[in-house]
Amino acid sequence: MLGTAVPPTELAIFEDLVQQRLHTELPELSPVHVHGTLKQTTLLIVVQHRGPELAHPTRVFRLMERVFHETDFHQRFRSLMYLKLEGRSQPYAFHNYIPRPPAVDVAAQVRAYTPEGIAEQGALVHEPPEPENLAPPEPETASEAAAGHELIDMETDNLILAAAEDGENGFLAVEPDTETAPRDPITDGIEPDAEGLSWRSLDERFWVPALIVGTVISVGVFFGSIYALSRPCVLRSCRTLDVAQELANEAIATLQDPPSGQAVLQAQTQLDRALLLLESIPSWSGSHDDAAELLQVYELTVDNVAELVDALKAANAAANATQNPPLTVEQWQGALDRWNEAIAGLDALPPTSEFYRFAQKKVQEYRQNVSIVNERLTTEKTAVENLALAQEAAKVAEVRLTIAQSLPDLQLAYRTWQTAIDALNNIPPATTSFPEARRLLGLYQPQLKEARDRQTQETFATNAYSKALRLAAQAEAAANQNRWTEAINGWNQAIASLKQIPRDSFNAVQAQPLVNTYSDALSRAESRLEGSLQLQQAKTDLDKVCRLNDRQICVYTVTNAKITVRLTPAYVEQVRQTSERARSQNNLEAQVDVMDHVFALEQALERISDRAGIPLDIYTTNNILVKSHTPN
Repeated sequence: MLGTAVPPTELAIFEDLVQQRLHTELPELSPVHVHGTLKQTTLLIVVQHRGPELAHPTRVFRLMERVFHETDFHQRFRSLMYLKLEGRSQPYAFHNYIPRPPAVDVAAQVRAYTPEGIAEQGALVHEPPEPENLAPPEPETASEAAAGHELIDMETDNLILAAAEDGENGFLAVEPDTETAPRDPITDGIEPDAEGLSWRSLDERFWVPALIVGTVISVGVFFGSIYALSRPCVLRSCRTLDVAQELANEAIATLQDPPSGQAVLQAQTQLDRALLLLESIPSWSGSHDDAAELLQVYELTVDNVAELVDALKAANAAANATQNPPLTVEQWQGALDRWNEAIAGLDALPPTSEFYRFAQKKVQEYRQNVSIVNERLTTEKTAVENLALAQEAAKVAEVRLTIAQSLPDLQLAYRTWQTAIDALNNIPPATTSFPEARRLLGLYQPQLKEARDRQTQETFATNAYSKALRLAAQAEAAANQNRWTEAINGWNQAIASLKQIPRDSFNAVQAQPLVNTYSDALSRAESRLEGSLQLQQAKTDLDKVCRLNDRQICVYTVTNAKITVRLTPAYVEQVRQTSERARSQNNLEAQVDVMDHVFALEQALERISDRAGIPLDIYTTNNILVKSHTPN
């Protein structure tokens, strides 16, 4: 795990920098993954790449050393570098990198406190400081490289061994080299005498430890003084403080109106480095108080920057989440939450912050995005609801169409299918429900057509059935009034209307018996019409027979059961007188004429009865029946 000395973001930036440089300068390693871990004061860097193994891994190590030296990491840590193939647990090459400390010229430091040295320093204050040498170190010779690999002290050895035992990152376990101490060729083989041995042993018990302790203390004081004097801002002008201020001011200026998100991250890195530079100024430096004051100011700024970066990251995540619509309701809601999170983070910046104006500008932009996302979220929710409504309506419509037993049932099923289709048509293309809506439309539209066709057919059948009933009622009324022609027309139209009803309609079961009933009524009407025509003809014939030479010789009544003819008294009296006159005159011919006339009248009436098929009764005056005739 990363120690508290290095923030995770700083280590992540370092990892990205190494990875970019490897990708640019050694493209044969791509794709490459760089992982760094801090163990005490040693930075472990693992570079993982695809096979095969590199024949000359030193190229990678030299490039990593340059990157390590170009950052401020080389001032705080040493490094163990490993090369590892993907899929393997153990690295195949490693390199120990310990940056060389700057050479300390003790004589020059001592001379700096002489009058001549102080004068030289006064002249140098006005000269621009020499830039740090960031060039990569000179290539080591073979002997130096070999020696460099032997510079792993016990602390590093323990660190490597611990990593090997833990199995962390697949590091190799490196056993420290142990060599037998060389023997002194001068004293080798000389046997000291017993007296000398005792004297030397007794003396060494006092002066040898004292000499060692004194030497250690002197060396410690000497090098401690050198270390204290070599720290930043001790002997000369505090360039570290100036650089820290420049970095911080440049970062703050950038953050007040950053051109891009990358610029924000770069400015944050600059602020972190500025804090590290200020923290590196020791307490015995004359610039320590200024550094401490700037630290207080910049730490608040860093906190605000962290809030700003978190808000911008949330906004970036929200923007990335909405790059490829259509999105689900959950995805739109997640993006909306991230936009609101970004707005809340920016609103949390106080008006006194250097980034307040920039933050409020972003808040206005983000609120517009919130409005758009809210609209898309509402559209997506509505589309999901419409899809669910269509599916549920389709289930109900299918059941209603299956169990329909009447025209109202079919009409209800059709309206339900129409509801499902309308809900699908209301789903806009830019939603996740649109493809499913198009698929369901292909399934539901044939069902809607079937419901519409059945509804149309049943409507026609119902209308035809109702029309047949109405025509039959009119025909019945006409028959009751002996308007047989009108009745016959009504029955014919009623039967024709019933025959138009489809056999698979709901009215077909009721219509079929009515066809037979109406056909029987039609036959009776036609029969009655025929009888009526016969009666009419009989009346016409009777009119001709009963009126002779403009004289009414008889009157009649005609019904379906009987034709009744009554001779008029005038006619009967005329026939009687004519007959008596012929008898008195003994005029046989006249008597025969009278009898022929009477017989002809009877024959004419009988023929009318035969044609009409109705019995005939002939009456004379005083209601006396003189003749009855039954048709053949």
